[in-house]
Amino acid sequence: MSVTLGGFFSGMDTTSIINQLVAIQKIPITTLRKESVTLTSQNDAYGFLSSSMSSLKDKLTSLKDPELFRAVAASSSNTTVGTASADTTAVKGIVKIQVTAMSSQSSYLGSKLTSLPANGAVAASSVFSSGFAGTVNVNGTQVTIADSDTLDQIASKLSVAGVTAAYNSGTGKFEMAAASPIILATGSSNFFQQSQLFNNGTSSVTSSTAIGRTDTSTVLGLSGDLTINGVNISSITATDSLKDVLDKITGSEAGVIATYDNFTDQIRLTSKSRGSLDISVSGADAAALQLSTGSLSVGSDTRFKVNDGMERISTDTTLDGDELGVSGLTFTALSEGVSTVSLGADTSKVKSALNSFVEQYNSLQNMVRDYTKVDPNNSFNNGVLANESSLTFLPSDLRSLLSMTYGDGTYRMLEDLGIKGNSSDNTLTTVNDADLEKALNSNQDDLIEMFTDATNGFSAKMSVRLDAYATGTTSVVSTRQTYIKDRQTDIEEEIARIEAQVEAERQYLIAQFSAMESASGSNNQISSMLSGLSA
Repeated sequence: MSVTLGGFFSGMDTTSIINQLVAIQKIPITTLRKESVTLTSQNDAYGFLSSSMSSLKDKLTSLKDPELFRAVAASSSNTTVGTASADTTAVKGIVKIQVTAMSSQSSYLGSKLTSLPANGAVAASSVFSSGFAGTVNVNGTQVTIADSDTLDQIASKLSVAGVTAAYNSGTGKFEMAAASPIILATGSSNFFQQSQLFNNGTSSVTSSTAIGRTDTSTVLGLSGDLTINGVNISSITATDSLKDVLDKITGSEAGVIATYDNFTDQIRLTSKSRGSLDISVSGADAAALQLSTGSLSVGSDTRFKVNDGMERISTDTTLDGDELGVSGLTFTALSEGVSTVSLGADTSKVKSALNSFVEQYNSLQNMVRDYTKVDPNNSFNNGVLANESSLTFLPSDLRSLLSMTYGDGTYRMLEDLGIKGNSSDNTLTTVNDADLEKALNSNQDDLIEMFTDATNGFSAKMSVRLDAYATGTTSVVSTRQTYIKDRQTDIEEEIARIEAQVEAERQYLIAQFSAMESASGSNNQISSMLSGLSA
């Protein structure tokens, strides 16, 4: 007879009984998994502590550099005259600098471009250009110009208030006449500037230059024969436009910047360097670009005096220590005038480095405090690393280094710089500006010895202490994380062993209860048979 587990014959809920017995045997698994979760949290906490200590070591790195404490700051009393900077070779003191003349760049302006393929007077039926739409005023009358207007249409619109205007396609100029002086005023359009029409106090006004200026995008058909300042611009080809040519000149080793003035229709070459420099131009393309003849404006040198001494000359506006006669100082002249440059210890860099260390130190101490907190009244408030003996001495270990002396100078403790421990916890106060400035300007070597000595300096000692807790396989953090990893491996193995044991017990119970049900079923059949015989 087939027997189904469930207590059909015995009247017992055998399935529920088995489940309850198995659940009791699984209780240790729940405890072990809870322990594993706690260990994971502890491992993460140790990781965060290690990262925080690593960051603190990074802050100490800058404090190990003697150049940090030797840094010199330069301050200009008149930043409109010039700005100053200094390196560690500069001697602290005061320097007076008088700029008597500013240097300028040489400039070579070519003749008007009249022979290029892209140049020439524009027909009266042509549209002037786009981008000049807006209003202008003629003798007090407002005239509206549209981008689509032809030159003749614009001349017609300008013929107002007693003025007769016309466009001369032969000369490429606008001509305006009236019985009395013409008054022109710009409104929202810059047409008058583009057409070179300006008030001259008379009854006749004519464009000062033709509007037939060069189209910078049209191919010029040049030969590539152009030499500027002895440099051949051989990259120029027949397919280049004016814009291409100007770019190639500027990008060459000729030392000039080439630009096109669309008001005057001329090319200008400006020296990249300042000073009294010549600009020479030759070659067949120079003639085509109207650069064979032109006007040269020679640049000037920067002239200056230092501490009321004799006048000196530089081609540049940035004056270095050799030109100034002041080692480590750089002065950038901006205009003529007098500026007093103060050279002193760069307290801002040292202050920033010290306060950055203090901030990270306090962050680490607060992290340790929170992780190791123990609440005797409620363990749920304990930190994740509460009662971890490996961290018991970390706060005091770090704090002890702060009260030690480093070196034999006047300044040999952090407290001498105003960095003191708070009375209520293990954190520090930030540096005192006055104490730091005094130390840097009067006892710089003391600070260098205190912080940078490779063996006995504060930075070295603190780094060694941090390494003991966070760096290497034998450090506190590494040792504890290794233990946690090993313990979690043991837990997983123990859970697997218990689960296998529980499953074996489940199968055993099922077999036992099945046998009991089978026996109960047989007993019930015998009892029924006996009852039938007695009847």
